Amino acid sequence: MHRSDFSDLNTFLAISDHLSFRAAAAQLGVTSSALSHSIRQLEERLGIRLLHRTTRSVSLTGLRNSASGAPQARMEQISGALEELKNQQHRPSGRLRIYAHTDLALRMIIAPI
Repeated sequence: MHRSDFSDLNTFLAISDHLSFRAAAAQLGVTSSALSHSIRQLEERLGIRLLHRTTRSVSLTGLRNSASGAPQARMEQISGALEELKNQQHRPSGRLRIYAHTDLALRMIIAPI
């Protein structure tokens, strides 16, 4: 799978949720033209048509309808995992070394007895 497929799949899911390039573009913060280009590239790489497009409407192909939200659920899992990794980045982790005199360490119960 190409690295850009994840971005293009996210684009596709936004379009399929709204059934509108304009609304999906507003959600993703890009132009409708950029979305159209991404979908065209994704369809070419996959060798299948994902959306029926006319100048006035967008509809899903039978292939997308039969998938029943599986790509959306997987993208949510990936997004959740990435968010969890991002949150872990802000937590302290690793080994802490304390250099102290033996008497001080024993009094403060830092060193094993």
